[in-house]
Amino acid sequence: MPQDIRTFTLSSGLRCYLAHNSKPERRAEIRLVVNAGSLLEDNDQRGLAHFLEHLAFNGSKRFPKQAVVKYLEARGMSFGVHTNADETVYQIQIPTDSLSVLATALDIVADWSSVLTEAMATKST
Repeated sequence: MPQDIRTFTLSSGLRCYLAHNSKPERRAEIRLVVNAGSLLEDNDQRGLAHFLEHLAFNGSKRFPKQAVVKYLEARGMSFGVHTNADETVYQIQIPTDSLSVLATALDIVADWSSVLTEAMATKST
């Protein structure tokens, strides 16, 4: 764990942590940590976090259908256990050689945190 962690809170109340890691080189890791998930679900809620995880990777307001997965895979990210919502930690790792890639990755995380319900409502109507 890095020793020098900067923290700040956005006007929305989202708490952010920023740390420098030298490995892997030329990669940034972005995590959205939600204080919820299957480990915290009651019996009548089982599967909800997993369902929302699938919704997150299957589309949002700005990234319809499989656009999130296709975009991230095209930039070298592979999907597996590290992209799971058991503890509701959405984690992506992207190259840092392009500000537009970083900006798009932040847009993806922003959609995950705020507009999945809009995408879900659109799909169900």
